[in-house]
Amino acid sequence: MERTAEIYCDGCGGKPSVWAWIRAELTSEGYSNWRHPAIAFQAAGCPMTYNTRGLCERLFERLFNRLLPEEPSYLCPRCQDRVAAELPDLMAQDHGPRQRDVPRHY
Repeated sequence: MERTAEIYCDGCGGKPSVWAWIRAELTSEGYSNWRHPAIAFQAAGCPMTYNTRGLCERLFERLFNRLLPEEPSYLCPRCQDRVAAELPDLMAQDHGPRQRDVPRHY
């Protein structure tokens, strides 16, 4: 089955199951439990803003061993739970600059 709307988790790279995809695409429910990473970070006490972009990039990379995309899209429920559980401790251990001075190059 070819999916017309590909979504994936920025954290783990996972995709919704076929049944979750069908339910999301064919009902008004949508991807109700998949959230933008900024929502999970905000809930964990680290708002994702221009002034905290450097901090959020470091924390995201420490959590998921991958770079925070320039334009993040979704975190699956499992990765959202991971952010809630681990982000406060990682923030306490981080002493780097909050702002990103130079855009990273890919």
